[in-house]
Amino acid sequence: ESDLKVYLVAADGTETLQTITTHYTVTGGGTPAATGTVEMVTAPATGETLVILRVLPI
Repeated sequence: ESDLKVYLVAADGTETLQTITTHYTVTGGGTPAATGTVEMVTAPATGETLVILRVLPI
């Protein structure tokens, strides 16, 4: 969960970083090879895009 960055991108290109439990939840994952699911508390509106990044510490 902490390796994920979730952004909601508006139609005008404005990016808003989402917060876990406030804006979305994560299930599954936990190991490098595992898959998981990100579920939004409120679905993105028409014209918005959800961007999910995995950011690993260096």
